[in-house]
Amino acid sequence: MADDDHLAALRSGLDVWARYRAAVDDPLDLSGADLVGLEARQGPFRRVLLSGAQLDGALLRDADFREADLSGASFEGAELVLTNLGRAKARDASFRDARLDGATLWKLAAEGACFAGANLSRIGASSAKLARTDFRDADLCDAILERANLSAARLDGARLDHAVLRGADLRGASLAGATLKSAILDGARLSPERLRGADWRGASLRGVDLGGARLSGETLIGVDFSGADLRGAELAGADLHHATFDGARLDDADLRDAVGLTRPQIEVAASTAGALIPEEPSAPLNALDRVVEGNVIRLIRRT
Repeated sequence: MADDDHLAALRSGLDVWARYRAAVDDPLDLSGADLVGLEARQGPFRRVLLSGAQLDGALLRDADFREADLSGASFEGAELVLTNLGRAKARDASFRDARLDGATLWKLAAEGACFAGANLSRIGASSAKLARTDFRDADLCDAILERANLSAARLDGARLDHAVLRGADLRGASLAGATLKSAILDGARLSPERLRGADWRGASLRGVDLGGARLSGETLIGVDFSGADLRGAELAGADLHHATFDGARLDDADLRDAVGLTRPQIEVAASTAGALIPEEPSAPLNALDRVVEGNVIRLIRRT
């Protein structure tokens, strides 16, 4: 429970709170406090205990929550624009529909937290611990999530356009309806079986393990698969216009009926063991029906 003296200092105004905080060595305890609608722009809350506190609708723009304990706290609909939550603990906290655009979430530990519908555009969340976190329908455009742990996160309907997820862990994450246009996922860890239904146009997946990925019929225009492992991937009927496969592993990949493949790409795939397998596995590549339009070859599935 919150310390009565600490709570009284906060409710006396930010000036009193700042002086009180500077005079007390121990972490201030506001855990479980009812602070709904609190106005504390640029408030100093570093290392403050706020676990289980209610801060729904609070105005906390540019506040300092570094190393604070926000576990189980509720910030639903709160304004946290440009706040600093670096190294804070926010496990199972709720930021539903909150504004955190431009906030610093570096090394934030928020496993199991809820950011559904929140504005997280332009956040800096490198190395954040976000496993099992709910980001459904959240705005994560231009977010920096390098090396973040997003395993088993719910990203359905989230907007991740131009986000940087280099080296992030997305294993087990759901991405149905998510947009990742021009996002950078180089070296990220993904679950190949859970990639369907997302918008990957222009995304960079360099060096990613996509072995066995099921992407038949998906729109993959401009995707950079350079150095990716696509062994056994299902890309039949996919739109691969302007996609890049430099150094990619295509063993046993199914590219039948894919559109947008160039002549050099067809030649490389044709020389790869098991790739572009026609209906009759023993038939050579030239037995496929093909339509050639300029420098693009379309493979036609046999009937």
